[in-house]
Amino acid sequence: MGQRVQRLSIVSFGGVMLLSAGLAGLIHQVSPLRDPSFQVNSANAGTLVPWLRWVSENTWLGTSFALAILLAVSLTLILRQWSHAPAQPRRTRWVAIAAVLFLALGFTGYTMAYSSSGYGPIGAIKLAVVLGLPALLTVHFTGMIWFWQRIKTALAQDSGPAPAVQRWGQLYTSVYWAGFAASVFTALQVLFLGYLFAQHMVD
Repeated sequence: MGQRVQRLSIVSFGGVMLLSAGLAGLIHQVSPLRDPSFQVNSANAGTLVPWLRWVSENTWLGTSFALAILLAVSLTLILRQWSHAPAQPRRTRWVAIAAVLFLALGFTGYTMAYSSSGYGPIGAIKLAVVLGLPALLTVHFTGMIWFWQRIKTALAQDSGPAPAVQRWGQLYTSVYWAGFAASVFTALQVLFLGYLFAQHMVD
């Protein structure tokens, strides 16, 4: 069952990635910015191509939202299954998982700091917070899950309070992966929205 879920996640992730790349190419081709006579203002976003004018801004936004969810969930399922695989080395996997989480948190934090500074240079203190806080969160939460994976087998053989600790570990693990998926989704949604704004498909 686990291998089937992993294969489905990989196929889903690859398919959604191809769909996202295809839509990005289409949006670039139909962007109004490709028309030299186009004048950008606050109320004229959207393609000038006649056969696509019926597509509203809400449709572009909803599509980016759906793609971000599918990508985040499928990637999270892949990494979650990968973290449980028995092959070695396991440490490399956790480094990769931590890197994905740090990039998602860091990119989201940087975007928020950049927008809050009026899309200008970010101060040194704010930049340190943007980099330091995601790093601390990544080390803490990923380290806790890695530690739980290390002691889970030993707890299963203990006749004492192991069942209660097992339930706590399962709950913590579920919350971690839910937060992981939410972090990746947020970063992807920020990225997709930024692309739509940059191509002037929405305003």
